[in-house]
Amino acid sequence: MYNKPIDDYIEEVTNDMGAKQRDEVARELQTHILDSADALAAERKATVDETIIREVIAKMGPASQVAALYPSKKTFLELKETKGMWDAIKALAGIAVMFALVGVVLMIMAPDALTAIPVQTILEIVFALGIAAFVIGLIFFGMYLYDTQLKSTYEARLIRLEKSLNEAGSPAKIGLTIFGTMVWLAILNLFWTKLPFISSFHEDAVLIPVLSAAFAGFLLWFNVLGVLGIGIQLLFLVMREKWVPSLLEAIMGLCTAVLFAAILVAMPFNPALPAEFFTGIKIFLAIVIAMCLFDSGRKLWQTARLFIHEQYRQNSAA
Repeated sequence: MYNKPIDDYIEEVTNDMGAKQRDEVARELQTHILDSADALAAERKATVDETIIREVIAKMGPASQVAALYPSKKTFLELKETKGMWDAIKALAGIAVMFALVGVVLMIMAPDALTAIPVQTILEIVFALGIAAFVIGLIFFGMYLYDTQLKSTYEARLIRLEKSLNEAGSPAKIGLTIFGTMVWLAILNLFWTKLPFISSFHEDAVLIPVLSAAFAGFLLWFNVLGVLGIGIQLLFLVMREKWVPSLLEAIMGLCTAVLFAAILVAMPFNPALPAEFFTGIKIFLAIVIAMCLFDSGRKLWQTARLFIHEQYRQNSAA
C-alpha cells in the first residue's frame, strides 16, 4: 500500500548503478526506510502509513545526494591496468613543461648560464617529450570519451572531489607542513651566514661563505612568506570554504617564484666564489622558479575544483 513511494525513491537513487550494485543498494535502502518508519510510528503511537514513509524519505535527502554516498565502479582510466600509462602521460607532460619553464627563466634572467645548457638542447628535450606525451595522450583521449560518456556519473566525480577536499584540510598534512616550515625557517635564520663553499678548484682553495650581508634583505621576505604559509595552513582548519586557503596557497607559490627570481637577478652575493659555482646555482634557481610556477598552476586548478564543488554543495543544501 505504501510501496510505490519507496520504489520510486530507490529507483531514482540507483538509476546510474550497475545491476549488482543496484540490487544491494535497493535492499539496504528499503530496510533502512521501513525500520525508520517503524521507529517513527512507534514514537507517535501510530501505524505505518504512506505519510510516515514519505516523511522518512524526505529526511534522507534528495536522491542524487544519497546516490553520491555510494562509490561507483572504477572508470576505465582508473583501472589498475591503465593507471600506470596515464601517470606516464602526465609525467612526460610535466617534465616537458618544467624544461620549458627552466629555459624561459634562464633566457630572461641569467642568459650567461645557458653556456652550460644550450637553448637548442632544452628545446629538443621539450619537443621530444611533448611528442611522446601527445601520441600517448591521443590514444587515451578515446578512452576518456568512453569514460565520461558511458561510465563516470556526476555524483561519482563529486565523491572523488570530496575526497581531495578532505585531504586538503587533513590535520596530519597541515601539522607536517607547519612543522616543516618552522624547521626550514629556523635553519635558514641560524645558519645562512655559515653556509660555506670552496673559493676555487685549485690546491690553494679555502672555505668561504656563500652568502654576504646583501642577502639579509631577502631573509626578511623568506620569513614573511614562511609565517604567511603557516597562517594559510591554519585557515584550512578553521574555514569551511576550503577554496579560499587553496587560492592563497597558489598566490603564495607565485610570490615565492618572484622572490627566487629576485635572488637570481641579484647574484652573486660573494664574487670571490668560482664562476662555475654561480652557473650551477643559477640553473638550480631557474628549476626552483619553474617548480613554484608549476605548483602554483596546479593549486589554481585545485582551487577552481574546490570552489565549484562547494557551490554545488551549498546549492544542494538550499
